[in-house]
Amino acid sequence: MNMKFIKVVYRYSFWVLSAILLYFSFPDKGIPFLGLVSLVPAIYRTYKDGYISVLMGTLIFSIVFWVLTVDWFTSFHPLALFGILIPLYLYTMFPFVVLAMISKVHPKPISLITFPFLWAGIEFLRGSGFWSLPLIYLAHTQYHFIFSDNLIFKLVNGAIPSYANTIGVFGVSILVALVNTLVTIQIVKLKEEISIKSFIPSLVVLAIILGGVVNFYSIIEWYNKEEAKAEKVKFGLIQPNFSPWDKLLAGDFEKLNEVKELFSKASKEADVVVSCESILRDPVNYYVSRGRRFGIEAMSISRIIKKPIVLTFPYLETYVTNTFVDIKGKKIPISQEIYDYYNAALLLDEEGKELARYFKVHTVPFGEWTPFAEYVPYLRETINAIVGGDLKPGKEFVIFSIQVKRVGGPTVIINAAPIICFEDLYPYITKRYSLMGAQILMNMTNDGWANSIKSQKQHLVASAYRVLETGRPLLRATNTGTTAIIYPNMSIKVIDDFKKSYLVGEVPIINKETTTPFMKFGDTIINILIMVCFVLSISTVCINVQRLR
Repeated sequence: MNMKFIKVVYRYSFWVLSAILLYFSFPDKGIPFLGLVSLVPAIYRTYKDGYISVLMGTLIFSIVFWVLTVDWFTSFHPLALFGILIPLYLYTMFPFVVLAMISKVHPKPISLITFPFLWAGIEFLRGSGFWSLPLIYLAHTQYHFIFSDNLIFKLVNGAIPSYANTIGVFGVSILVALVNTLVTIQIVKLKEEISIKSFIPSLVVLAIILGGVVNFYSIIEWYNKEEAKAEKVKFGLIQPNFSPWDKLLAGDFEKLNEVKELFSKASKEADVVVSCESILRDPVNYYVSRGRRFGIEAMSISRIIKKPIVLTFPYLETYVTNTFVDIKGKKIPISQEIYDYYNAALLLDEEGKELARYFKVHTVPFGEWTPFAEYVPYLRETINAIVGGDLKPGKEFVIFSIQVKRVGGPTVIINAAPIICFEDLYPYITKRYSLMGAQILMNMTNDGWANSIKSQKQHLVASAYRVLETGRPLLRATNTGTTAIIYPNMSIKVIDDFKKSYLVGEVPIINKETTTPFMKFGDTIINILIMVCFVLSISTVCINVQRLR
């Protein structure tokens, strides 16, 4: 009995080991090498064990890994972590169970090659649509920012992530899963026999890494040339470190004065100043229309500092609807004022004039709107208390054309892509902006809700892949962190999290005609590979089910 128990513990210890290795491979822990081997124990057990064992193994893996990784969900509600674990387990379980079925139909190590496409396919589904969680991809384990000028150090760090320039973040996830799979195949083959052919998986891994080194070297050379000939503009990014739970519609002049002070300090060094998401939690435009001093002072910031700024706040639009109610045969007219809130960013010139306005298009479920609100009124009331009502999504993406007027020199015009909150996690948004002529990506976000450096680093690294995919620098103005400027050569300028401050950095304005292979082909090739693999995998599962009958 004891021996049987020991065997069970031994079998499932592989899954625990995989979960722990994967957790420590993410940037907030800083061991990227582990990401290339973290799934090896789990893939090996999937290849060797039966379906029930794999189901239990993935349950253990999911609990250990996801609880460690997204524990910050409890900041929203004690039950939020439990709620998110259920879909995350289903996502995690699928590629392993399908792989188990495939390996039983085709009991050879080569059958494991389907795993990278299954894993990346699930990541693609998890990160798509308005119900998505586009964080914590396998690709994110490999992105570690470069603070050294040593060329060898740069090339080693950037080898795997650099492929995003061509195949995007999901393509990089495929490569990371592929390396894990090839290492597993290598182990299986060496247990069967030792020959020259048995080392082919290791040679493929080496080829992937060397190919990445060459690719990243070409990216560095391209960026150095672009930077040398590009106009440079200094951007100031405001990090106020306000509590995200501050009362809405408070008209808090003390907070407004802090915002004005930060803008004033940053403007002394910067040409353009950008605020974090909803730096003011009042509908400034509505206050201005009513002649209220709070709104007038807020909209005067750029005129006072004499610099163009990007100001963010919940934008309120009102309109009146006229309906008729039938009372005892008489139609009585009733007028009702309707309020629509938008998560907005406004571009103001140095005279305080509004030049452009962007309403966030991709709103966050359970944060900015409430699915099934009619069935869960309590949840809707809770969210409304935080964000001021269900936020309406915008209808179109808008380029901010920022003019920097220099004394004794030409006016520099920058096409900036305003991206609010989690919008920087979606490749299709930054790709569309880049094809519209954006020269820089400009993200205004507030990750303070989670009160976690871990969650802020996860968001930072996820957004950094947009830089590789598009070849555009990314400016991130955040409330509590991580405020940063990320460059296409994977270097970064950053300030500390949870600190009231501002960041000023020089940004090269990339030619708006610049394209990358990813921008030309997008996820097309990767999506086709994933779909083909899914079809073949499901076909294999169906064959397996018929055999079991």
